[in-house]
Amino acid sequence: MHRLPPWPRPRQGTTTTAARSAYVRAEVRHPAAAPPLPGAPAALTNPIRLTAA
Repeated sequence: MHRLPPWPRPRQGTTTTAARSAYVRAEVRHPAAAPPLPGAPAALTNPIRLTAA
């Protein structure tokens, strides 16, 4: 899991290939109410399938 740095940097990136991952998805969470536990889920994408070009 990749954790975002504190606000105001709302962007996060990672690199992968279809050979390493069949799909990717993104998860967004609210700020943690009781660190070190993560905050409540806010959004989760459907799987995005990766295929070789």
